[in-house]
Amino acid sequence: MSIRTLAFLARTLLLIWAGWWTFFVLAAAWEGNAIPFWQGFVAASIGILLFTGSAAFTLYAPRYGTVLLAVEGITFTLMHLLFFHNPPLTRLFLLATMALPPVLVALLLYLSHPPRYSGA
Repeated sequence: MSIRTLAFLARTLLLIWAGWWTFFVLAAAWEGNAIPFWQGFVAASIGILLFTGSAAFTLYAPRYGTVLLAVEGITFTLMHLLFFHNPPLTRLFLLATMALPPVLVALLLYLSHPPRYSGA
């Protein structure tokens, strides 16, 4: 697979991941009547900044964004395995949709931007 194809695939997967979780955060924050509107807005703002911010930073600086996404994916994985006690299928869904895509994007971006070595 060519370098351009890998980079395109990584960016596409990144935008789909960020868009899905931005939509999900907005829908979850504003659907319930249990909390006031401003608390839902604050919770949604944190999630939106997390997902769209990491995607925008990765599109702006792919080398540093690769590291950010790898750390983010590993952090999401550890967070789900250690702190959230969901049913097994929910846990699998969250790992597959929240933790795996940043790691895959980081791997694809790393493969599409190989490190450059100076002539030594």
